[in-house]
Amino acid sequence: RPRPAASRKPPETSQAFHLPVRVIRLPETVEDPTPKPEPKPEPEPEPVVHRPKPPPVKPVVYPVRQAAVPSLPPRPRRSLVQLALLITAPAVIAVAALRPR
Repeated sequence: RPRPAASRKPPETSQAFHLPVRVIRLPETVEDPTPKPEPKPEPEPEPVVHRPKPPPVKPVVYPVRQAAVPSLPPRPRRSLVQLALLITAPAVIAVAALRPR
C-alpha cells in the first residue's frame, strides 16, 4: 500500500556537502545463541629463578687517531702546458732548421 506523500519526511542531509543521507536503524541487539565456553583454569605461576646480575658495562673508549706522517715529500709534477711545450718546442726548432732555403 503506498504511503501518502505529505507524511513522508525528506531525507536528512550532511551539512558539509549537502548530500542526501539515509539513516538506517539497526535491529535491537539479540543475545548470541552460541553457548559461552567454560573459563580455563588459571595456570600455576612458575617459580622465580634468581639470576646473578651481569657486571656493569663499561663504555668503549677509542684512542685519538693521529694523522700519518708522510714518509717522502710529494714530488713536483709538470703541468699539461709544460709537457706540451717540452714536446713541441724542439719540434718547431727542428722544422725551422731543416726547411729548405
